[in-house]
Amino acid sequence: MPTRERTPPPVGKSVLLVEDDRDTRESLIELLDAEGYRTIAVENGAEALAYLSSHRPCLIIADFVMPDMGGGDLVKAVKGSETLRDIPIVILTAASKYMMGGDLSVPVLSKPISLNALLAVLRQHCGALTAA
Repeated sequence: MPTRERTPPPVGKSVLLVEDDRDTRESLIELLDAEGYRTIAVENGAEALAYLSSHRPCLIIADFVMPDMGGGDLVKAVKGSETLRDIPIVILTAASKYMMGGDLSVPVLSKPISLNALLAVLRQHCGALTAA
């Protein structure tokens, strides 16, 4: 499972980033690092579930359209799991609400991503950090 971790901040401040596009993934890792969060990056929902079997991030940030298992299926799997359902998830997507089909019952941020909106979600669920 390809993962990428950076300098760890305090316990409980890791963010799971689920994004198949390398450029978007790298940009988001840089942003999260700058804010002081430890970022674990995987490329699809199946890899995310494997990671979640032994880790508890403060937030999952997931793309909607990905190979193998997309963000919608990941939300269903996490929210359907007794042990994972309390982990907050935010979906990032360029897809229209029509393409997404139905309410996922999680926040959805449109691409291109609003930095302020993403930071607000991060701070709500993980607290504000300052980079070292």
